[in-house]
Amino acid sequence: MITDNPSLIACTEVIEMPKKITVPEAAEIMGVTPMFLRMGLREGKFPFGVAIRGKRWAYYINAERFQAYMEAQDLKIRA
Repeated sequence: MITDNPSLIACTEVIEMPKKITVPEAAEIMGVTPMFLRMGLREGKFPFGVAIRGKRWAYYINAERFQAYMEAQDLKIRA
């Protein structure tokens, strides 16, 4: 369907989705157990990921934010 309203035209720009890493990968890099990291994500203690509760817990860790956290860049941004 063609429209004259520019706000209704579909965006054709490709958006690159952020890369993610698994809980075991991140835990190994941090030097902690995967359960430690999972519990921290559940409690909202880390700025690089989230935990969602459904039938089972699901975890998402953004690789770029995780790297910045590990390099303490998140502290530089707040300062």
